[in-house]
Amino acid sequence: MKAGLDDYIVKSPRHFVRLRVAVQGALERVAARRQVARLENRLQLLLENLNVGVFSSTLDGYLLESNQAFLNLLSVNNLTEAQAVNLRQLCSQLSPPGTPLLTSTEVSRGKSQKAQEIRIPQTDGQSKWVLLTQYLNTNDDEGVIDAIVEDITALKQAELALRQLNETLELRVQQRTGELEDVNSQLEAFAYSVSHDLRAPLRAIESFAQILLDSYRTQLDASGQNYLDRIRRAAVLMNTLIENLLDYSRITPPPHHPTSSNYLTLFN
Repeated sequence: MKAGLDDYIVKSPRHFVRLRVAVQGALERVAARRQVARLENRLQLLLENLNVGVFSSTLDGYLLESNQAFLNLLSVNNLTEAQAVNLRQLCSQLSPPGTPLLTSTEVSRGKSQKAQEIRIPQTDGQSKWVLLTQYLNTNDDEGVIDAIVEDITALKQAELALRQLNETLELRVQQRTGELEDVNSQLEAFAYSVSHDLRAPLRAIESFAQILLDSYRTQLDASGQNYLDRIRRAAVLMNTLIENLLDYSRITPPPHHPTSSNYLTLFN
């Protein structure tokens, strides 16, 4: 056979050119397959080391493949254990209730992407929050769900802490507002009491000064009349100032209508 091959190559130079091209093409295909294999290995290594869960499943909820992060979220040791769990049945037990996975109805309506936050109860009584983002793809002409699962527990805890802080601040504002209203009421009562107590002797001073002027004007010289008139006018002025102070204490600011604000939007 070797002799025949040598005879084929030697006696047919144009066939030798074809053989060289064929060998070169085969070597290039082998190199391309090796490059693809290296890229696949790198991609697989990247997926396995991600902190984000990645999985593929059928539309019926049966797991096809996943990375280690997703297995950790399911609290299973390997892919075989995970495949024993129907994801659609598992999702029906989560919160909020429903079917987070893409349904056949949604697919028939042309929906190819879906994202939803899900709370997963843990064995220790705590809860873990995840963001499930799904994409509809095809594999051998069959619909499959490729999904990314991100652990957003820390974000949810931060949102809860911020919400509680907001509620605490609103409660403190209400308490301080009530205290301020009480203080204003006390100040108004004090101002009214003080003004009333001050106006009584002022009215007496004004009245007696007027009586002296009316009854004893002829017995007083010009200086005495001037002094009494100045006393009377000063008492009138002081009474006017006290009345203005009382009126000012009764002035109420325009009504304030507080509105609630969502501080979470500042962090989005």
